[in-house]
Amino acid sequence: MAEITVRCRNYSGSYLRINGNHQRTVSKLSFIRAIITVGAQKYSDILNLGWRGLLHRFGMGIAALSFLEKRGGHLCLSPSYSSLDMSEKAAATYWYGMAFTKLVAESELSVPWLGHVDSLRARGVLQIMNGSRARGDLAGRDALGEWHVLEAKGRSRRFDNTLIATAKGQAARVISINGRLPSTTSASIARLDTIPISVLLDDPRDVKAREKWKIDDEKFFQEYYRVIIKYLQRYRKDDIEIHQGVNFVVAPLSLYPLIGSKQHSFRIGLPQQIFDKPEAAPSLVDKFAKLKGREKDKETDKNINQDVGPDGLLVAGYNIDWEESK
Repeated sequence: MAEITVRCRNYSGSYLRINGNHQRTVSKLSFIRAIITVGAQKYSDILNLGWRGLLHRFGMGIAALSFLEKRGGHLCLSPSYSSLDMSEKAAATYWYGMAFTKLVAESELSVPWLGHVDSLRARGVLQIMNGSRARGDLAGRDALGEWHVLEAKGRSRRFDNTLIATAKGQAARVISINGRLPSTTSASIARLDTIPISVLLDDPRDVKAREKWKIDDEKFFQEYYRVIIKYLQRYRKDDIEIHQGVNFVVAPLSLYPLIGSKQHSFRIGLPQQIFDKPEAAPSLVDKFAKLKGREKDKETDKNINQDVGPDGLLVAGYNIDWEESK
């Protein structure tokens, strides 16, 4: 585990309490889980590659993951990141921005589910009744049925107020989702050159907002889990694994999922109830919150590190932690 700083500002109403600076712990497995969920939804990959898109995105995310390390308990960029060329840095910062947005949406806004707006629109899940091309990256849904809009960015060096204003402007364009005001419209900017890494969450309100969205609630959950379910259908080896009383459908996750022993690969899984019926996920959030981060493997008697997100996605592996800075 390692700490990041989350700075929240301009929130009001029921979210007024989150304003201020917060230290949050991030595990390596939770970062991988974030990569899988926000990375698996890009429409072009899904359309052209199907379940292979998950492996492709996972591989790209793991490449970005390799430049994060722990320094004095703080999560930060490795000095070797500076050796990357500009195109490589651009790809990495995209992933960092998306993954950290996913994690802080969970921890600060209690939003377990984020979907790419363009992908949801292409799949017919989200309709834009009127608006412009510049809009937030992500639509989020919480367990109470409220909707949120987020614009995600990542930067590896100091940024000015222009970037913040742009991100805020994109997130705040939406005036209604399914006829109601979004609960939050947040700019999320991960700054990677600080120790620890910091994430700014800013909730602007735009009096000129005019964009209206309509989102099919049931289809949203089906789309959120669709590629993961397809991956599990293809690669699952055991019928069911029981993790602290919850039945999970599980499969190995690696760049070569059909090769390698159980102890040398990650495993991902979904609760059987979500695997069978994705739209049931909101009713199960309380159950996921009670699951522990470590348990014993009955076959090897070794500790398994695991992360179960509020969306129910399980990522597990052996002795997985951030590398200490040297």
